[in-house]
Amino acid sequence: MRLSVIVVTLRAGESLLACLASIERALQRVDGATEIVLIDNGAPAEAIAALRARFPAVRVLGLGHNQGFAEAINHGLQATSGEWLLLLNDDTTTEPDAVAELLHAAQDRPTACPRRCHVGRNRVRLLTKHLPTAHLLRYGAAITAYDVAYIVVAGLSDRTLAPLSGRLRGLREWRRYRRLGRDRRPVALAAVQGPRGALARRRAFSDRSYRP
Repeated sequence: MRLSVIVVTLRAGESLLACLASIERALQRVDGATEIVLIDNGAPAEAIAALRARFPAVRVLGLGHNQGFAEAINHGLQATSGEWLLLLNDDTTTEPDAVAELLHAAQDRPTACPRRCHVGRNRVRLLTKHLPTAHLLRYGAAITAYDVAYIVVAGLSDRTLAPLSGRLRGLREWRRYRRLGRDRRPVALAAVQGPRGALARRRAFSDRSYRP
C-alpha cells in the first residue's frame, strides 16, 4: 500500500461529501495502491449509511462517540498500512494534482525530515503552543523523561535519530509557538496511559511502513 488517507469526521455533513469526492479524484493520479479510511467520531448513523452507499471504496471505522481528533488519528494509524499518510479534517478539499505532487516532493527529498522527524517536531509545537506555563512547570520533567526514553528506544531498536532531530527542530521554534499560544485557553489532556499506552502508540509508528 503506497498511501493511506485518514479522514476524521464528527457530523458527516455536506463538507465531508465534498472532501471524499475530491480525495477520490486526486487519488486517481497517484501511482500505486491507495486507501481512504474514514474515522467516525460519533456521526449520525443515517449519515454514515448514506456515505457508505455513495463512497463504497471508503472504509469506515466507527468509534461510537467523539474521542477527539488526535485519538481518532491514533485509531486510524493502527488500521492502515500505507507507506505514506495523509491526515485530513472532513471540511478540507483537495486539488486534483495535490496528492501526487505532495508524494513527489516527499520522495524527491527523502532525507530532509523523515516521518518520525515530523512527528517529533509537531509534538514539541503542540506542547509549546497549547500547554499553560503552570502545566509545563508541573509536568515538564515527566514530559522530558518520556521523550528521552522514546528517543533512546527508537535509537537502539530502529537505528534512527529522527525522533531526536524532530524534537530539536521543534525546540528551535519554541519562542514563536509560545507567542502564538499566548491567548489560547488551556487544553484538557487525556488521562495518562502509562508505559503500556506509550508502547501501543509506538507499535503503530514502528510498523515497517513508517520507518524513515
